[in-house]
Amino acid sequence: MKVTVRAEYACLAMMELASVRATNAPLRVQDMAQVQGLSRQFLVQVLQQLRASGLVESVRGASGGFRLAQHPTKISLAEIVDAVDDAARVPRPIFPTAGSTKEMDVIAGLWRDLHQKQRKILEGTTLADLMSRVSKPDDLMYVI
Repeated sequence: MKVTVRAEYACLAMMELASVRATNAPLRVQDMAQVQGLSRQFLVQVLQQLRASGLVESVRGASGGFRLAQHPTKISLAEIVDAVDDAARVPRPIFPTAGSTKEMDVIAGLWRDLHQKQRKILEGTTLADLMSRVSKPDDLMYVI
């Protein structure tokens, strides 16, 4: 599975929105872009796709912006990636099916298995899981 820039932007935006969810206040695009060091124009496109998928909602007005449409425990990484990247759902065939050799079939099967395992990880990981990793201290931190 190739992780696209669009999918990374979507995950970062969703994590920013999750970090302020307790306040229920919308977060402005320019604030998210500045905090994460992202392109504002590209982030707007990504947020519009997330909104169209029902993962975020937009709030109009001077104090408007975006906020999560659901609790972070109910949003999987698969939903986030699928909202912005159609290619993540269906792996393309590696080899042509006509005239395949046994070796080609074995390798193609391996890639399918790998894709299925990656999908399971994305489906089994929630936005809340990501947020808990952010707040967890580094395991390799040493103090002298």
